[in-house]
Amino acid sequence: HESLCSADLNKLMPINMRLSLNLEGVKEKLIVRQQYDEIRSLVNLFRVKGTAVWIVFKSPAYWFICLTHWIAYTIRSIDNCANDDKEKVNCGTVAAKLNKYPLAMGDLLVVNALCSLLVVFYTGSCFNRYTSIYNQIIALHGKLHNISLYLRAFFRSSDHRWAVMRYLLAAHEIFYWSIKKRFYDWGKSEFLGKNPGTLADFINSEIIPKRLLVSFEASSLVTYPGNKPKVLLSWSLITLKRIMQTEEPSGEKNNMMLDSEYEQTNVISALKEEIINFRGVLGQIDNSLLFPMPFPYYHVVNLAMKIQLLFISYASLFMNSGKGSLWSCFLFPVTAYLILGLVEVANNMADPFGDSDNDFNQPAIIKILYNESKSICELPPEEFLDKLGSKENMPILQSNGDFVDIDAMSASELNALELPALPVKEINWSQADVDCILKEKQALEDELRRSGIPKLSEQVRFLVDSISSVTAQQRQGSLLQERMVDKVKSIRQQMSEQQIESKLLRAGTERLEDMTSVQMKRIERIEEINLTAIESLNKTMLQIESRYNQHSANQDTFGFSLVNKV
Repeated sequence: HESLCSADLNKLMPINMRLSLNLEGVKEKLIVRQQYDEIRSLVNLFRVKGTAVWIVFKSPAYWFICLTHWIAYTIRSIDNCANDDKEKVNCGTVAAKLNKYPLAMGDLLVVNALCSLLVVFYTGSCFNRYTSIYNQIIALHGKLHNISLYLRAFFRSSDHRWAVMRYLLAAHEIFYWSIKKRFYDWGKSEFLGKNPGTLADFINSEIIPKRLLVSFEASSLVTYPGNKPKVLLSWSLITLKRIMQTEEPSGEKNNMMLDSEYEQTNVISALKEEIINFRGVLGQIDNSLLFPMPFPYYHVVNLAMKIQLLFISYASLFMNSGKGSLWSCFLFPVTAYLILGLVEVANNMADPFGDSDNDFNQPAIIKILYNESKSICELPPEEFLDKLGSKENMPILQSNGDFVDIDAMSASELNALELPALPVKEINWSQADVDCILKEKQALEDELRRSGIPKLSEQVRFLVDSISSVTAQQRQGSLLQERMVDKVKSIRQQMSEQQIESKLLRAGTERLEDMTSVQMKRIERIEEINLTAIESLNKTMLQIESRYNQHSANQDTFGFSLVNKV
């Protein structure tokens, strides 16, 4: 820019040429290449590339309609017969037939109104689709930026950051390749002759040189029959999980940036959520492209527009009160350009993944995200990271009100530095305030003693100890029951193995079963005692709450004035 646009050269250049030079190299970094200055409306009039002029003048339909009007006007306006030859049979036959069926512009009011309404609504729908897909692409950027930010802040190793990030970037680039491949296979006119190649070729030429995949991962991905970006995201999640489960230096578990397991869990959850949301945005963009403007809607708009232009072309022949005018040869092409231009621009916005200036700049999108993610993942830690958040890393306020950076100052400047004196706050309590607080404290203790709350607290403590004792007995009974049941099972197993039919042994077994039944009833009784103790505890707590509410109604006697003052 400095070599091309010097001060003298800027004076000699036209303003539109200077603008194009200023934007050179910058537009390749933008999602939408077509950028302009809204204030310079006159300059923008002379810009043709990327406008409706460029699109309409390449349309065969526009030139066909204009030529039809020009031919019809020429035939009607040329009449080689003299006045005395008007009765000749073959004189002015075509012009005469046209004159028999005149059509005025006023007769097309209803048709023009309906067609204009359809075109306006169609254009609005296409623009909404354009902005919706743009917002989804920006959301895709945001997810990748968030993930790289988390990795940069909490992962100490650049290799671990890149191990998680590279699969996401590979999924991002392969997703855009799949869009081009799909449109090429469908035979869309904008992609004719622009074969993006096979997935294997794309991976070998674009993905592997960027260190996003290695050869065996690429081979597995090419043979995978399902959604390619989705399996890459699963690899990223698996890598994240294993890195967080492995101790340093092979992993990130218990590193100094993650002080506790709670913080580790939060970081993993946040990263997983961002990766899942990243997949969701990919799905939204893909589904938006698979759901174009409904064809019946597009067809009726297209048909209505063409019919409207034909009627306007015919009615323009009868301008100037039916006599016709040469102005129609200029006015009708302008009218056709406005109508066709509006629809063609709408069609262009409905599919923003082409190569025009108004389409999304896919190479720039991929390049920007790759460069930024690679930089933030592989960037070595700054020397002052350990000081971040500490007091010594903050700017110092001088007595004159200016901020200074101590690290950037020399020794002499540090000695001459004048810092403002910090005011020391002294706390002085008067004896009257202290006596008042002590009196309120004594009044509070007396009120608590009169309310009986300490006695109720002892009752609660006794009930809690009783419940603990009953629970211990219940636990011992359960253990005894388990041992009895195991003994019965053991005896029955021995009987079945040795085939002992001793009557005495069977009687002992039945006795053990009876003892087990008695023990079960005892446990049920213990549970009833436990429930009774819990009910008693609830009643006691209600008594405490009732007395507390009664005494707390008077704040002066219960000590609330002390609390409010402190």
